[in-house]
Amino acid sequence: MEPIEIGIAVSIGLLIFVILGMRVAFAAAIAGVVGLIWIFWAKKGYTGDSFLWALTVASKTAGQVPHQRYLHKRYLSFQLLFSLDIWPIMLV
Repeated sequence: MEPIEIGIAVSIGLLIFVILGMRVAFAAAIAGVVGLIWIFWAKKGYTGDSFLWALTVASKTAGQVPHQRYLHKRYLSFQLLFSLDIWPIMLV
């Protein structure tokens, strides 16, 4: 599968979780991790050994993204940060 197809499938899963009553933050976290694992696993051809590799790479990537975002926080404007931080609250 192409990454865009994986993204659409994971987004549909996120929507289903939210409709079933799961909080948006938890549904987004699950969808994000599953999507990362799926994309990396697809790059290696869906073999059994590559799943462990995809799981490792996805967990490292998921752990670095929040850190990198706030690492450069001082260089962004306040308005941009406020708009990026407040939009999940609007979904609840």
